[in-house]
Amino acid sequence: MGATLGVSDSSGTKLDVTVEKVIDPASGANQYSNPASGKHFVGVKLRVRNKAATSYQNNANNETTIVLSSGKTRHADYNPIAGCGNFDNGQIKLASGASKTGCVTFQVPNGQKVTKILYGNTVFPGNTVPRETSRTRGLDMPGSG
Repeated sequence: MGATLGVSDSSGTKLDVTVEKVIDPASGANQYSNPASGKHFVGVKLRVRNKAATSYQNNANNETTIVLSSGKTRHADYNPIAGCGNFDNGQIKLASGASKTGCVTFQVPNGQKVTKILYGNTVFPGNTVPRETSRTRGLDMPGSG
């Protein structure tokens, strides 16, 4: 943990994304927040810092994915987990130089572990950046391979 990933693209976005903690398993935040049968929650606590001269706005739930020990990719689940908020319902708004910390939640099949965490930047306010021009980068988890 603590590894920082630089994420940038041709539109001028420059972020440092740091994995602060992986919570596995994570508990639901309330009685209504439960994983599907045969699955458990995993929380990925991220700190996102805007290094660009302009403001940054995006949704961490849309930009964060994980790779499991099976090789399958999982996208965010919107259930809240105990002890770690989901930014502002996933939304991150950062002035130049600012940072914010929050968790992105995933539902993971029992017996599977997170081997890689990916963060991309695909959408800007008013602009959609095609996947092939955005940079999605990942951090390998210690002991994953």
